[in-house]
Amino acid sequence: MKIENKILRVGVYGILIRDNKILMAKEQSGSRSIYNFPGGGIEYDGD
Repeated sequence: MKIENKILRVGVYGILIRDNKILMAKEQSGSRSIYNFPGGGIEYDGD
């Protein structure tokens, strides 16, 4: 979606809690590990 020449990325994330544990997704960014909630987004295709 484009708003006033800016691109807005739409994303959805979920939180799963079971037995007092939270599901997290681990991502690698260079030499750093980053933890996020599982989910994803929609890429803007220009149309």
